[in-house]
Amino acid sequence: MSDDNPPYRAIDAAVGLILVVAAVALFLHLSTTDIEFSRYNPQWNGTSEVFDALGNSGSVMVRDPADLRGRHNATLLVIAPARAPTVEEGSAYRDFVAAGNTLMLVDDFGSGNDLLRAVGATTRLDRGNLSSLEREFENSNAPLGYPVKGRPLVAGLSKIVFNRPVAVSGGNPLINTTYLSWIDTDGDGRVERTESLGRFTLATEETVGAGQVVVIGDASLFINAMQGLSDCDNGLLVERLVASATLTDQRLSQTATTAGPISTFLWVRETPALVVVVTALSLGMIAWSFNRRRR
Repeated sequence: MSDDNPPYRAIDAAVGLILVVAAVALFLHLSTTDIEFSRYNPQWNGTSEVFDALGNSGSVMVRDPADLRGRHNATLLVIAPARAPTVEEGSAYRDFVAAGNTLMLVDDFGSGNDLLRAVGATTRLDRGNLSSLEREFENSNAPLGYPVKGRPLVAGLSKIVFNRPVAVSGGNPLINTTYLSWIDTDGDGRVERTESLGRFTLATEETVGAGQVVVIGDASLFINAMQGLSDCDNGLLVERLVASATLTDQRLSQTATTAGPISTFLWVRETPALVVVVTALSLGMIAWSFNRRRR
Protein backbone atom coordinates (compact mmCIF):
# COMPACT_ATOMS: atom_id res chain seq x y z
CA MET A 1 0.00 0.00 0.00
CA SER A 2 1.37 3.46 -0.91
CA ASP A 3 2.68 5.91 1.70
CA ASP A 4 0.31 8.45 0.11
CA ASN A 5 -2.62 6.56 1.58
CA PRO A 6 -4.55 8.94 3.90
CA PRO A 7 -4.73 6.47 6.83
CA TYR A 8 -0.93 6.20 6.88
CA ARG A 9 -0.52 9.97 6.74
CA ALA A 10 -2.93 10.29 9.65
CA ILE A 11 -0.97 7.72 11.65
CA ASP A 12 2.32 9.49 10.90
CA ALA A 13 0.80 12.81 11.98
CA ALA A 14 -0.48 11.26 15.21
CA VAL A 15 2.91 9.72 15.95
CA GLY A 16 4.58 13.05 15.29
CA LEU A 17 2.16 14.85 17.61
CA ILE A 18 2.73 12.30 20.37
CA LEU A 19 6.50 12.71 20.02
CA VAL A 20 6.21 16.50 20.25
CA VAL A 21 3.96 16.30 23.33
CA ALA A 22 6.33 13.80 24.95
CA ALA A 23 9.32 16.03 24.19
CA VAL A 24 7.57 19.07 25.72
CA ALA A 25 6.57 17.07 28.81
CA LEU A 26 10.13 15.80 29.21
CA PHE A 27 11.52 19.31 28.81
CA LEU A 28 9.16 20.67 31.51
CA HIS A 29 10.06 17.82 33.85
CA LEU A 30 13.79 18.30 33.41
CA SER A 31 13.73 22.10 33.58
CA THR A 32 11.73 22.53 36.82
CA THR A 33 12.02 21.62 40.49
CA ASP A 34 9.84 21.83 43.61
CA ILE A 35 12.55 23.19 45.92
CA GLU A 36 11.39 26.18 48.00
CA PHE A 37 12.59 29.58 46.73
CA SER A 38 14.22 28.04 43.65
CA ARG A 39 13.98 30.17 40.52
CA TYR A 40 13.30 26.96 38.62
CA ASN A 41 10.23 26.15 40.74
CA PRO A 42 6.97 27.30 39.06
CA GLN A 43 4.83 26.12 41.97
CA TRP A 44 3.47 28.29 44.79
CA ASN A 45 6.67 28.25 46.86
CA GLY A 46 9.06 28.95 43.98
CA THR A 47 10.36 32.28 42.65
CA SER A 48 10.00 31.66 38.91
CA GLU A 49 7.66 34.65 38.37
CA VAL A 50 10.03 37.12 40.00
CA PHE A 51 12.97 35.75 38.03
CA ASP A 52 11.01 36.14 34.81
CA ALA A 53 10.63 39.80 35.76
CA LEU A 54 14.33 40.05 36.64
CA GLY A 55 15.20 38.58 33.26
CA ASN A 56 12.94 41.08 31.50
CA SER A 57 14.55 43.96 33.40
CA GLY A 58 18.02 42.85 32.31
CA SER A 59 19.30 41.88 35.74
CA VAL A 60 22.68 40.12 35.66
CA MET A 61 22.94 36.83 37.56
CA VAL A 62 26.06 36.87 39.76
CA ARG A 63 27.39 33.35 40.41
CA ASP A 64 30.80 34.46 41.70
CA PRO A 65 31.17 37.39 44.14
CA ALA A 66 34.53 38.15 42.55
CA ASP A 67 32.54 39.46 39.57
CA LEU A 68 31.28 42.31 41.79
CA ARG A 69 34.66 44.04 41.61
CA GLY A 70 34.65 47.32 39.71
CA ARG A 71 30.90 47.88 40.04
CA HIS A 72 29.63 51.38 40.76
CA ASN A 73 26.14 52.63 41.66
CA ALA A 74 24.84 49.07 41.39
CA THR A 75 22.34 47.11 43.48
CA LEU A 76 22.78 43.45 44.39
CA LEU A 77 19.69 41.48 45.39
CA VAL A 78 20.19 38.49 47.72
CA ILE A 79 17.14 36.34 48.43
CA ALA A 80 17.18 33.84 51.32
CA PRO A 81 20.89 33.02 51.61
CA ALA A 82 21.30 29.32 52.37
CA ARG A 83 24.70 29.54 54.04
CA ALA A 84 27.24 31.94 55.46
CA PRO A 85 29.73 33.43 53.02
CA THR A 86 33.30 32.19 53.12
CA VAL A 87 36.04 34.64 54.10
CA GLU A 88 36.82 35.33 50.44
CA GLU A 89 33.16 35.73 49.53
CA GLY A 90 32.50 37.97 52.51
CA SER A 91 35.40 40.19 51.49
CA ALA A 92 33.97 40.53 47.97
CA TYR A 93 30.52 41.51 49.27
CA ARG A 94 32.05 43.95 51.75
CA ASP A 95 34.16 45.61 49.05
CA PHE A 96 31.08 45.87 46.84
CA VAL A 97 29.19 47.84 49.50
CA ALA A 98 32.25 49.90 50.43
CA ALA A 99 32.58 50.99 46.80
CA GLY A 100 29.28 52.88 47.08
CA ASN A 101 26.90 50.15 45.94
CA THR A 102 23.70 48.80 47.53
CA LEU A 103 23.19 45.35 48.99
CA MET A 104 19.51 44.41 49.19
CA LEU A 105 18.97 41.40 51.48
CA VAL A 106 15.59 39.67 51.74
CA ASP A 107 15.58 36.92 54.36
CA ASP A 108 13.81 35.54 57.41
CA PHE A 109 15.26 32.30 58.82
CA GLY A 110 18.24 31.89 56.48
CA SER A 111 21.86 32.96 56.91
CA GLY A 112 21.23 36.66 56.39
CA ASN A 113 22.90 37.75 59.62
CA ASP A 114 26.15 36.10 58.54
CA LEU A 115 26.12 38.15 55.35
CA LEU A 116 25.29 41.34 57.27
CA ARG A 117 28.23 40.77 59.59
CA ALA A 118 30.50 40.10 56.62
CA VAL A 119 29.70 43.46 54.98
CA GLY A 120 30.04 45.39 58.25
CA ALA A 121 26.36 46.23 58.75
CA THR A 122 24.85 46.55 62.23
CA THR A 123 21.32 45.64 61.10
CA ARG A 124 20.18 42.20 62.24
CA LEU A 125 17.33 39.81 61.57
CA ASP A 126 15.72 38.91 64.90
CA ARG A 127 14.62 35.30 65.22
CA GLY A 128 11.08 34.80 66.49
CA ASN A 129 7.49 34.33 65.36
CA LEU A 130 6.41 37.87 64.58
CA SER A 131 2.62 38.05 64.80
CA SER A 132 -0.01 40.75 64.72
CA LEU A 133 -3.67 41.33 65.46
CA GLU A 134 -3.71 43.56 62.39
CA ARG A 135 -3.37 41.11 59.55
CA GLU A 136 -4.76 40.44 56.10
CA PHE A 137 -5.64 36.79 56.64
CA GLU A 138 -6.84 34.75 59.62
CA ASN A 139 -3.29 33.68 60.40
CA SER A 140 -1.57 35.95 62.94
CA ASN A 141 1.75 35.12 61.23
CA ALA A 142 0.63 37.22 58.24
CA PRO A 143 1.01 40.74 59.69
CA LEU A 144 0.44 43.93 57.78
CA GLY A 145 3.35 46.31 57.38
CA TYR A 146 3.04 50.05 56.77
CA PRO A 147 5.69 52.14 54.94
CA VAL A 148 7.46 54.93 56.80
CA LYS A 149 6.89 58.35 55.27
CA GLY A 150 9.84 60.08 53.66
CA ARG A 151 11.58 56.92 52.48
CA PRO A 152 11.89 56.88 48.65
CA LEU A 153 11.99 53.09 48.32
CA VAL A 154 8.52 52.75 49.86
CA ALA A 155 7.03 56.14 48.96
CA GLY A 156 3.42 55.98 47.83
CA LEU A 157 2.82 52.45 49.10
CA SER A 158 -0.07 51.86 51.49
CA LYS A 159 0.33 48.44 53.11
CA ILE A 160 2.32 45.23 52.61
CA VAL A 161 1.17 41.73 53.53
CA PHE A 162 3.93 39.61 55.05
CA ASN A 163 4.12 35.84 55.46
CA ARG A 164 5.87 34.55 58.60
CA PRO A 165 8.39 37.42 58.68
CA VAL A 166 11.01 38.20 61.30
CA ALA A 167 11.60 41.57 62.90
CA VAL A 168 14.58 43.64 61.79
CA SER A 169 16.65 45.70 64.23
CA GLY A 170 19.09 48.49 63.45
CA GLY A 171 19.22 50.88 60.53
CA ASN A 172 16.47 53.31 59.57
CA PRO A 173 12.97 51.78 59.42
CA LEU A 174 11.27 51.49 56.04
CA ILE A 175 8.25 49.37 56.98
CA ASN A 176 6.74 48.86 60.45
CA THR A 177 3.90 46.85 61.94
CA THR A 178 1.27 48.52 64.11
CA TYR A 179 1.47 48.47 67.91
CA LEU A 180 -0.89 45.47 67.92
CA SER A 181 1.99 43.09 67.21
CA TRP A 182 4.07 40.71 69.31
CA ILE A 183 6.67 37.93 69.23
CA ASP A 184 4.69 34.73 69.64
CA THR A 185 7.17 32.77 71.74
CA ASP A 186 4.99 29.70 72.21
CA GLY A 187 3.53 29.71 68.69
CA ASP A 188 -0.10 29.47 69.78
CA GLY A 189 -1.25 32.51 67.80
CA ARG A 190 -2.48 34.33 70.93
CA VAL A 191 -1.03 37.10 73.09
CA GLU A 192 -0.04 35.58 76.43
CA ARG A 193 0.84 37.37 79.66
CA THR A 194 4.54 36.94 78.98
CA GLU A 195 4.20 38.39 75.46
CA SER A 196 4.00 42.16 75.05
CA LEU A 197 2.30 44.08 72.26
CA GLY A 198 4.41 46.60 70.42
CA ARG A 199 5.53 47.91 67.04
CA PHE A 200 8.21 46.03 65.09
CA THR A 201 10.27 46.91 62.06
CA LEU A 202 10.03 44.67 58.99
CA ALA A 203 12.38 46.50 56.64
CA THR A 204 15.27 48.92 57.14
CA GLU A 205 18.04 50.70 55.30
CA GLU A 206 21.50 51.41 56.69
CA THR A 207 24.45 53.39 55.42
CA VAL A 208 27.62 51.28 55.52
CA GLY A 209 30.69 53.20 54.46
CA ALA A 210 29.94 54.71 51.06
CA GLY A 211 27.23 52.16 50.36
CA GLN A 212 23.76 51.14 51.49
CA VAL A 213 22.32 47.96 52.95
CA VAL A 214 18.57 47.35 52.67
CA VAL A 215 17.13 44.49 54.74
CA ILE A 216 13.62 43.03 54.51
CA GLY A 217 12.66 40.31 57.01
CA ASP A 218 10.56 38.13 54.71
CA ALA A 219 11.98 36.17 51.78
CA SER A 220 8.54 34.80 50.94
CA LEU A 221 7.58 38.20 49.51
CA PHE A 222 9.21 36.84 46.36
CA ILE A 223 7.50 33.45 46.11
CA ASN A 224 4.91 32.90 43.38
CA ALA A 225 1.98 32.62 45.81
CA MET A 226 2.62 36.16 47.09
CA GLN A 227 2.54 37.74 43.64
CA GLY A 228 -0.68 39.32 42.44
CA LEU A 229 -2.25 39.75 45.87
CA SER A 230 -5.16 42.18 45.84
CA ASP A 231 -5.89 45.00 48.28
CA CYS A 232 -2.21 45.56 49.10
CA ASP A 233 0.94 46.96 47.50
CA ASN A 234 3.10 43.83 47.53
CA GLY A 235 3.27 43.83 43.75
CA LEU A 236 4.44 47.45 43.61
CA LEU A 237 7.10 46.84 46.27
CA VAL A 238 8.46 43.76 44.48
CA GLU A 239 8.45 45.67 41.17
CA ARG A 240 10.59 48.39 42.74
CA LEU A 241 13.00 45.90 44.26
CA VAL A 242 13.29 43.99 40.99
CA ALA A 243 13.71 47.18 38.96
CA SER A 244 16.51 48.28 41.31
CA ALA A 245 18.31 44.93 41.14
CA THR A 246 20.85 45.37 38.37
CA LEU A 247 22.59 42.31 39.87
CA THR A 248 21.02 39.20 41.41
CA ASP A 249 23.07 36.92 43.65
CA GLN A 250 23.15 33.26 42.69
CA ARG A 251 26.01 32.20 44.95
CA LEU A 252 24.44 32.24 48.42
CA SER A 253 20.78 32.62 47.50
CA GLN A 254 18.46 29.62 47.72
CA THR A 255 16.92 30.79 44.45
CA ALA A 256 19.80 29.10 42.64
CA THR A 257 19.13 25.73 44.31
CA THR A 258 18.65 22.71 42.06
CA ALA A 259 18.38 18.98 42.66
CA GLY A 260 17.58 15.88 40.65
CA PRO A 261 17.20 15.85 36.84
CA ILE A 262 17.22 19.64 36.54
CA SER A 263 20.87 19.78 37.62
CA THR A 264 21.88 17.68 34.63
CA PHE A 265 19.52 19.61 32.37
CA LEU A 266 21.04 22.96 33.37
CA TRP A 267 24.55 21.60 32.95
CA VAL A 268 23.71 20.47 29.43
CA ARG A 269 21.96 23.77 28.63
CA GLU A 270 24.95 25.81 29.77
CA THR A 271 27.36 23.72 27.70
CA PRO A 272 26.86 24.77 24.03
CA ALA A 273 28.55 21.71 22.54
CA LEU A 274 26.30 19.39 24.54
CA VAL A 275 23.21 21.32 23.47
CA VAL A 276 24.11 20.72 19.82
CA VAL A 277 24.74 17.02 20.42
CA VAL A 278 21.53 16.48 22.39
CA THR A 279 19.48 18.37 19.80
CA ALA A 280 21.01 16.37 16.97
CA LEU A 281 20.33 13.08 18.74
CA SER A 282 16.74 14.09 19.47
CA LEU A 283 16.10 15.04 15.86
CA GLY A 284 17.79 11.85 14.71
CA MET A 285 15.53 9.72 16.90
CA ILE A 286 12.42 11.46 15.56
CA ALA A 287 13.60 11.00 11.96
CA TRP A 288 14.39 7.31 12.62
CA SER A 289 10.92 6.81 14.08
CA PHE A 290 9.24 8.29 11.02
CA ASN A 291 11.39 6.26 8.61
CA ARG A 292 10.61 3.08 10.53
CA ARG A 293 6.90 3.76 10.23
CA ARG A 294 7.18 4.18 6.46
CA ARG A 295 8.89 0.81 5.86
